[in-house]
Formats: sequence, structure tokens, C-alpha cells
Amino acid sequence: DAQAAGQANRTQPFVVDTNVLLDCPQVVRELWQKRKVVISGSAMHELDGLKKGCDKRHKQSRNASRLLAKLQQIDSSGVVIDPSKGKSADDQILILARNK
Repeated sequence: DAQAAGQANRTQPFVVDTNVLLDCPQVVRELWQKRKVVISGSAMHELDGLKKGCDKRHKQSRNASRLLAKLQQIDSSGVVIDPSKGKSADDQILILARNK
């Protein structure tokens, strides 16, 4: 049954880094509909650091933050922000991909 298959996929996480959030937010929305989206603490920290300013990157950061907030309001289990710190951003992404 298609609904059961969709729920099974939802348990398989998709780890997203800052560049995907900035450059392809529509992909995050599409993934969120089918899978759990996991974002590392360092990616969120980097996204937050890019919010202030007027250029394209700053606007993309604000838009990505709004999208994540909206998706979490709709279904908080669909977007997981992992608060892990102390490792490089790449290390966090690899750890999350293995553990989630």
C-alpha cells in the first residue's frame, strides 16, 4: 500500500547541509514530504550567521530559516535539528547520516 511505503520512507533520514538549504530549499520541502530531514547543529549555526545583510546569500538564509520553521510547525517530527557541536560541519553530517 502506498501510504505504508511513504511511512516507511519517512523513517529513513535525509541529512541536509547549509548549501542545500540556501541553494535548493524546494528540495528540502519535497524531501520533507517523504522523508525525515535532519540538519546538523553546525549547519543551523552557519545558516543563522548568514541572516544579517542585504545580499542574495543573506536573503536565502532568511528564506531557508522561515521554511524550516514552517515545516516544523506542520510536523515537528519531519525536520530534526541535531544540536551536536564540537566537530566539524562535515564530521557532523557524516555522523548524522550513520546514526539517524
